[in-house]
Amino acid sequence: MKDPIYEPKGRAAEYADLALNLYTGCTNGCTYCYAPGVLRRSREDFAGNAVPRKGILEALERQLLSGEFAGKTVHLCFTCDPFPSGVDTQVARDAIELLKGADANVQILTKNPSIAAHSCACLLGEKDSIGTTITGAPQLVEPNAEPSELRLSALEAVHDLGIGTWISCEPIIDPEAIYELISTCDFVDLFKFGKLNYATIDLDWAHVGKRVERLCREHDRCYMIKDSLRKEMDAR
Repeated sequence: MKDPIYEPKGRAAEYADLALNLYTGCTNGCTYCYAPGVLRRSREDFAGNAVPRKGILEALERQLLSGEFAGKTVHLCFTCDPFPSGVDTQVARDAIELLKGADANVQILTKNPSIAAHSCACLLGEKDSIGTTITGAPQLVEPNAEPSELRLSALEAVHDLGIGTWISCEPIIDPEAIYELISTCDFVDLFKFGKLNYATIDLDWAHVGKRVERLCREHDRCYMIKDSLRKEMDAR
C-alpha cells in the first residue's frame, strides 16, 4: 500500500490539509453519500463492505516514521466513517494511537460520535476534535447511523472533556433543523456549512447560506461556509 495519509483535493481540501481513509466502505447507508460514485462502486456494495483497508496500519506506521506529521492535523475520514455502525472499529483506535504517538493532531468526522467517544476520547486532547454530520434529514435517509439526538449528546459530552467539537452541516437537507442547531448548541466549537452537490433538492441556497451566516454571527458561533455555497450567496 502507498502512503495512506494524503492531501485532499477539490471540495475536500476545504475541510482538511491531510486525510486518512481507514475502510473500504461504510455501513451507515446514507442515501446522499457521494463516496460510492467517487469510488465507482454500487451503493449496495459500498454499504456492505466496511472492512479495514488491507495493510492500513502497517502502512500508516511506516509513513509516520518520517516525523513530518508532528503538529499537523489529519482528518478521519472522507470516503468512509472512521466509526461505522455495526463494525469492529479497533482499527480506528489503533490508527489514532499511531497518529498521537507521532505527535499528530486528529480531526474525526463520524455519524456515530458516541462510539468514537467511547473508543478513543481518552487518547485525545485539546488540539484534537470529534465532529459529526447533521443534515436535518430524517433517520430513513441515514438508516444505520446514530440518531441526531444521540450524536449531539455525545458531542456535548466530548466538549465537557476538553476535546474540540464541530458539526458538518453538509449537505443541508432541512434548513430549519440547521437553524435550530446554530441557535442552541453552545457546546459546538465550529460549524461547517455546505450545499447538496450530488443530488437535486429544491432549496434557495443563497437564502439558506445568508441565514446560517446571520445566525452564526448573532450567536457568536465560529463557522466556515464552503465555496460552493458561498458562490450561491455571492450571486444574489
